[in-house]
Amino acid sequence: MRKSIPTEYREIVFDSKSEAVFARTLDLSGAEWKYHPPEHGNHRWDFLVASSTRPDKPTLIEYKPAMPTNTYVDNLVMKMSVDPRESIVVWGNPWEGIDKSIDGPQECCYRVYPIYCSHGKYGWGDFIRLGDNGGDWPTSTRHQTWAVLGITEEMVQEAMRYRFDLA
Repeated sequence: MRKSIPTEYREIVFDSKSEAVFARTLDLSGAEWKYHPPEHGNHRWDFLVASSTRPDKPTLIEYKPAMPTNTYVDNLVMKMSVDPRESIVVWGNPWEGIDKSIDGPQECCYRVYPIYCSHGKYGWGDFIRLGDNGGDWPTSTRHQTWAVLGITEEMVQEAMRYRFDLA
C-alpha cells in the first residue's frame, strides 16, 4: 500500500493528494465545502459539501482513493444509523463506471458508492420495505453523478492536471 502524500491546496493541508484533487473538483463545480468538518456520528468525515445542484442539502462525504472494504462501509453505516444525515462515500474517479451514474454496492463496477442516509447503502430514495433484509432501507434507481455532486468528467480531469506544487 502506498503512503499518502500530504498536499496543500487553498492554504489547507490535505491528508493526501487525492483529497486535494477532490477539493479542486468541488471548487470547479461551484460547491461550497469544508474539509474535516466537526465529527458527526462518531466519525471524522473528510468533507461537508453544499453542491451547486443541491445547496439546501449539505452532504457529508468520506473520500477514499480506492474502493473501501465492505467491513469499513458497514462500520460507517452503523455510525450513521445513530444520527442520520445525508452522506456518501466517494472513491477514485467516478467516470470509470459504465454510464456515469451512481448505484449501490451490487454494481461493483461503479466508482461512486453512496450510503445516503442512516441505515442503507443502496442509493438515493425514500425508505421502502425490502424483502431481503426485513427492514426499512432507502433505495432507488440510478442518479446521474452531475445531479448528486454537481461535478462533471471535465472538472475531474482538470483537477487532476492542477499543479498543486506551483499554487
